Amino acid sequence: MKVPATVVNCLSLLASKVAPHVFDLSSGQFHVSLRDQIVRARLLVQELLPADSKGKSLLIIGAGAAGIAAAVAATHRGARVILLEAEDAPMFLQSKVNKRYVGPFMYEWPWRFSGDQTYPPTDGNVCGAFDNLGDCPLFEAKHPLKASEFARAMVRWLNDHAVSEEGSLHVATSVKGISEGLKDYVVSFAESASVFSDGNSSEKPKLNLEGINWWKNEPSCKEVVPDYIVLAAGMGDENVSLPRHDGKNPIAAPDFCGKRFWEDDDLQELAGRGEDVVIVGGGDGALQDALRALTADDHPLALVQRLFAEQQEKDSLEQEMEALRTIEAQARLQASWTLDGKVWAALDGRCKEIAGRLAEQSHIRQVVLNSLRKSSGEKDASVTLLVRENFFDKAYLLNRFLVHLIDRVLVENEHEAKVARCVRFRIEFSANVIGVEEAKAGSFSVHFEIGGTMSVASGSCVAVRFGINKDSIPGLKMISLTGEEKAMRTSFSHVPLPFLV
Repeated sequence: MKVPATVVNCLSLLASKVAPHVFDLSSGQFHVSLRDQIVRARLLVQELLPADSKGKSLLIIGAGAAGIAAAVAATHRGARVILLEAEDAPMFLQSKVNKRYVGPFMYEWPWRFSGDQTYPPTDGNVCGAFDNLGDCPLFEAKHPLKASEFARAMVRWLNDHAVSEEGSLHVATSVKGISEGLKDYVVSFAESASVFSDGNSSEKPKLNLEGINWWKNEPSCKEVVPDYIVLAAGMGDENVSLPRHDGKNPIAAPDFCGKRFWEDDDLQELAGRGEDVVIVGGGDGALQDALRALTADDHPLALVQRLFAEQQEKDSLEQEMEALRTIEAQARLQASWTLDGKVWAALDGRCKEIAGRLAEQSHIRQVVLNSLRKSSGEKDASVTLLVRENFFDKAYLLNRFLVHLIDRVLVENEHEAKVARCVRFRIEFSANVIGVEEAKAGSFSVHFEIGGTMSVASGSCVAVRFGINKDSIPGLKMISLTGEEKAMRTSFSHVPLPFLV
């Protein structure tokens, strides 16, 4: 008699698997918000453990949002977890950032539930049938909160579960000293784990954890043989540098380096004092910084909420909401099936069209103008956004749409904006940035070329948002992937994630 085959829901396993018994939650991902990281980690654990009744121990490398979520979900399902963090504390990257705001749902706009950052959401339509959320992170935050506050909430949640799961959740920090040995261990573990879920650990190498700092629950046995390894060691180092330039030629000098995304900067303070700002990049980080410099708000959702505060503006925006929701859904789904940048070019075109219609209405223009920073110095301040492509790259619709709306409002109402001394804004598409010249201390000139013509943008602050340096991605450094495997990972990483699991 044949035994019926067990059906395993394996999409998250296929999307994250990089070697036998090794899964990577960080490298090459497309959806990378803190909420996305939590959802991706929980999906992996929820499918991995039921798929292998013998696999009951996990080694998780990295105690950021994904690593913490995976660790708690796994212990909640009866697994033993060793969670290792290279830095001094869990959520280290966000723990000191007070000038960048985050929220589980803020970038799900234009969906209506995006206005409340409580997690799990209070909107029953979002929760649906998912009522077993005992191991889900908990946040009570109506509005987006500082990244440091989000980090503290995650650490408190981890600590609570570490206390309740003392025998099965072990967390170590400051493990940089064993990083090279840990990389070698992951490679040897993957090489020895030749068959998925074979249940035989006798040939697998042992990891010695002697001499490291245990943040919570030091294990009695320091030599472990996990059934699975989950890499959650971060996205990698950002490329925030530009070559030095003297206005005519490159110069032999250390590259100019701007602030990293998860690092407090002076962008808002400088823009608030009426000083010029230059932002290089066309992805979501660049658009976020453009909005931080242009408006007096802590986060972009505030401008949307202001537009919905009065009935006339609300009525105008409501007429466009269905179109915005449709183009958002279409772009997400289309990006799952193609890597062609035309997806974003088409999305930009529709955003410009909708923003243009709204900018023609005086009451919308007034709300937007009132939200912009006002110049306080002798000259009008400016924000310049230099974009390499002729469209914005991957970015949340909220940031993309608001940048287009502000741009169209300033064009439609140039005179009033000038009288009110609103910050000026220019977007230069197809800009080939050549380098940075430091004219004097605290004053920079960014030289760029468009269609063979050289130009310059100057400012007191230069933010460089070129994305992740692929050579620095921790997961790829631990497990070498072939080009074919990388392509497969990329295609899976574009699949949209649920709002909540």
